[in-house]
Amino acid sequence: MSCDCLVVGSGTGGASIARELSKKGKKVTILEAGAYPKLGTEFNALKIYTGGFLSPGEFSKDNVEILRTKMVGGSSVVTYGNGTIALQAEFKSHGVDLEAEFIEAESDLNIVECPEDNMGVRTKLLMKTSQELGYNCMPMPKFIDFTKCRGCGNCVLGCIYGAKWTSRNFIGDSYKHGAKLLTNHFVEEILIQDNQVKGVRTRTPDGMKEIEAETVILAAGGLGTPVILLNSGLEAGSHLFADTLVNTFGVVKDADFSNELSMATIIDDFHDSEGYILSPTMEGPLDLLTDRIPLSKKHVILKLSKLIGVMAKTKDTANGTVFADGSFVKPVPKIDMDKLDKGHERSKDLLLAAGVEPNSVFRTHIRAGHPGGTAGIGRVVNSDLETEVSGLYVCDCSVFPEAPGKPPVLTIVALAKYLAAKLVQ
Repeated sequence: MSCDCLVVGSGTGGASIARELSKKGKKVTILEAGAYPKLGTEFNALKIYTGGFLSPGEFSKDNVEILRTKMVGGSSVVTYGNGTIALQAEFKSHGVDLEAEFIEAESDLNIVECPEDNMGVRTKLLMKTSQELGYNCMPMPKFIDFTKCRGCGNCVLGCIYGAKWTSRNFIGDSYKHGAKLLTNHFVEEILIQDNQVKGVRTRTPDGMKEIEAETVILAAGGLGTPVILLNSGLEAGSHLFADTLVNTFGVVKDADFSNELSMATIIDDFHDSEGYILSPTMEGPLDLLTDRIPLSKKHVILKLSKLIGVMAKTKDTANGTVFADGSFVKPVPKIDMDKLDKGHERSKDLLLAAGVEPNSVFRTHIRAGHPGGTAGIGRVVNSDLETEVSGLYVCDCSVFPEAPGKPPVLTIVALAKYLAAKLVQ
């Protein structure tokens, strides 16, 4: 097989770059390691996340759980639909000006602030309480069609109502312009000759296969992309960040809450000064069963209609490492633990002011959901997002110069637009 441009990964980065290039007439093939599974239930979710039966995420040797999926659409399918701008100044300092691309990306994803009518009772209560405490609580920008949103709270299981944008939307656009998608194609290494990319070697259900291409774009994510680079003899894998987080919950004794959309608002007063954001979060039975919360608190699964929670997501230190076999370490240094502790304390104050029972408050173990930095700009790729191998590019969270501490989807889409313009030139 051969093609002009080979894209490895069908998540946000892969689907976005495939869409941009195919629209401009390039012959594009997308390789996806996963399949096209069913969505929408907690049972199905056990199959799409990369962890085991007892946990949806993969654990580092430091006991940090990182969540990601392996399927068509990647982790974009299970986001909360948050469309925040992140790292614009940081990329500009590396010679990558994304101002125009951010504007275009916001338009493509139809990003709007979450309307108050689509906020649940918990969110409105926390927003009112936040304002009383003097916090600047704002509606979260979302790539959600709120005319279709049912407020079911199952974003992390995959939206079955078509309300939330995912990279599958862009894959559909790519189809219309002649792109191909090959599922169950696990790329093991890049084919290189005389420092020029020649294609990839991929494992399929029918055995090993080589696919030739004059341009290869890696978009396998912050944990997947460095493994491919390492197994191809290139330096990668250091500076892993993951936007670590903890959720703090409490029970409102007489409440009878219904399901609702998570992260409908954001408090970023402390993002620059203390290194974290706060946002209301609602976990379902699967989350609470698999989350390593104290055993004495597991009974809250029976009280979901009374449970209310706040997420503290940090801008963490890029001190982790991904290895060639796919394992990784992600230490949590004191500076990051202090951020998580401060975020938990502010979350606790917010919940207590909202009326939760003081003895019901608990926090979850450390989770993370935005791994990146492992092929960072200025280290592994240049300002064109190209590696030391001519024709080999990276377009995902791996190239981020530092942790965003905010949802990265919009930034990845903007980077894809930037890279596509370079490649077409």
